[in-house]
Amino acid sequence: LHNYYDASSIEMITGVSGGYYCGITMSGRSASSYGDTVRLFTHGVMHVTVDGTGNMGLLEGSVTTIPTNYDKTLLVYTAGTGSSLRLCDGNTGTGLGDGGEIIQYSSDMYVFNREAGQMYLGTSNTERITIKSTGEVGIGLTNPDSYYGKQLVVAAADESGITIMGTGSNQKQYLCWASNSTGANAYAGYIAYDHNTNSMSLATNGGASAITIDNAQKVGIGYTSPGSQLS
Repeated sequence: LHNYYDASSIEMITGVSGGYYCGITMSGRSASSYGDTVRLFTHGVMHVTVDGTGNMGLLEGSVTTIPTNYDKTLLVYTAGTGSSLRLCDGNTGTGLGDGGEIIQYSSDMYVFNREAGQMYLGTSNTERITIKSTGEVGIGLTNPDSYYGKQLVVAAADESGITIMGTGSNQKQYLCWASNSTGANAYAGYIAYDHNTNSMSLATNGGASAITIDNAQKVGIGYTSPGSQLS
């Protein structure tokens, strides 16, 4: 245990010839390159940093500080590719296929429950979104797998629902059914609303128009421009 450079910086180390084996540095010098920080080194490499405002980093390489826009930040950084935060308890085990994990891999981010259990997202101390272990998603309910069409189930109160909002005033949006992503199979059947004409259409058999309702509520069966209330 000794002072490092001046009385406001302290090191506790065990060493080997040519460098540190492990150590802790504590610096309170505002003028130093390390600033007001505590750092943990192993094999001469810094791995943990706690700065003067309580931000914490698991760092390596040339990154030695913790940028933040918030009061407190935990930064996990690798100079290679892929960093993760793993959460396990006494019921999950600690293997690579256990517990939960948040992963940043290059430009992609993953959130996994690696157990055969559910995932829940909530607000105001209430579960809002449930993902079952078999992949069904419920919004506003926890049992989407109880329904016939169960991949996505939304619980809606009176005067509630689902909205598809266009990003411009002269656009057309679709709700599609597909058998695969090739050609017309990607939109074998659909319901569409065209904001250019304020009309709605229903199509079958690869996008062939079956029913059209125009902006005057005229209905065409097999016609895209109905001339009467029912054509």
